[in-house]
Amino acid sequence: MTHPADLQRHVGRFYGKYRGVVTAVADPKKLGRISVQVPAVFPNNLEVQAEACFPAGHFWVPPVGAKVWIEFEAGDPAHPLWTGGWYTDGTPPTEAALDPPDGRIVHSPSGHMLRFHDTAGEEKVVLRHKSDSFVSIDENGSVLVGAKDGAYVFLNVDQGEVSVVSKQGHMVTMTDEAVTVAHHGGALVVLGDDVKVSSPGKVIVNGKDIVLSGGSISLGGSGAQFKLLTDAFAKFYAAHIHGTAVGASTTPLPPYLPAPPFETQTVKTQATP
Repeated sequence: MTHPADLQRHVGRFYGKYRGVVTAVADPKKLGRISVQVPAVFPNNLEVQAEACFPAGHFWVPPVGAKVWIEFEAGDPAHPLWTGGWYTDGTPPTEAALDPPDGRIVHSPSGHMLRFHDTAGEEKVVLRHKSDSFVSIDENGSVLVGAKDGAYVFLNVDQGEVSVVSKQGHMVTMTDEAVTVAHHGGALVVLGDDVKVSSPGKVIVNGKDIVLSGGSISLGGSGAQFKLLTDAFAKFYAAHIHGTAVGASTTPLPPYLPAPPFETQTVKTQATP
């Protein structure tokens, strides 16, 4: 049997959740308190101040106009609390429109978003700026960092490589075998056990001193062959002697000076592909 005193104790109390709308967020004490209207409890557009009920470690104040759930401490209408929010049709973020709804999303009014995608085999964490710059971590732990202008950094766990790409299309790739630097126009430098330089245009090397050394030096193309034949002819011509009918020949030209050390190495020419 319910005692009358027990019933009297609940008179004027409001238990459960009530729909409210945020009308102001200014709080001199910076505690996350908001002003709300709760038509089911306070008619005539009366505004009351509701205290925040944050999860531990969180601080997240809803904007003016947001739809919130209002409760009352021990049912006392003098002590309202805002305890969460609710969506009207068409207002949830589009990224949450999944079936089943296995995307966990935190989003701000301006458009920033943190998304946890939990579909088996496609797990992903994405932090996205409102301008579409983002950080993404896929199911294998590979990390992609992208800027809104198209530049990105990719830490590829599957392939064990790191790639950096600029908005112009220039790229640096680092793997176990080599470091590759590529220009968007096609020029390429590969640094590995061998060093390879290629370009659709000229390759220009400038320096106060340029030293080439190696067991052999290979020069490709018909131009290189012409250069070698010209050098050989110059040596021959510098030491030649003209025969005469009487007496010795004319004095030969001064001897050809010894070549620099790198020219004494084996020099090979390669056919142009």
